[in-house]
Amino acid sequence: MKKITRKEAADYLGTSTQTISNWVSRGVINAVKAGKQIYIDEKELKKIAPQYKIIIAKEEGVAMKEKELDAKIIELETSIREVKEQCLHLNALNKRYICGSICELFKGFVPMNERDTNIICRYLRSESVQSIADCYGLSTNRVLQIIANGLCNGQK
Repeated sequence: MKKITRKEAADYLGTSTQTISNWVSRGVINAVKAGKQIYIDEKELKKIAPQYKIIIAKEEGVAMKEKELDAKIIELETSIREVKEQCLHLNALNKRYICGSICELFKGFVPMNERDTNIICRYLRSESVQSIADCYGLSTNRVLQIIANGLCNGQK
């Protein structure tokens, strides 16, 4: 049974010494008086803390919990990074698959010549306008016109 002073009890519970004195005088906490000093049983403090919704926060305990939380944060950040990398990889694969599917649908439903359809499909697969223009011997403006016209025709 460890006896502590009012100041130690107040620090232990995160309250003021006046609060501890009030609790002693109201009989909330049992205390022993030795001369002018009042001593309180540490076990008694642990027992009443939940009744008053007091969290007992010793520095060592807080530091330990802080380290545990820091470790959890690092673990979660690593997991999040791994999931993001997996999603990016899947997105790249899915994008190629989806663009291929869109191009096939586009070819089937939008009446256009083969060159213009291929230009639009290459654009949908994220090929640059400049490289498409170079491939077909067209200006970038003409490629953009073909893409705009083709996509607008697809909306009709």
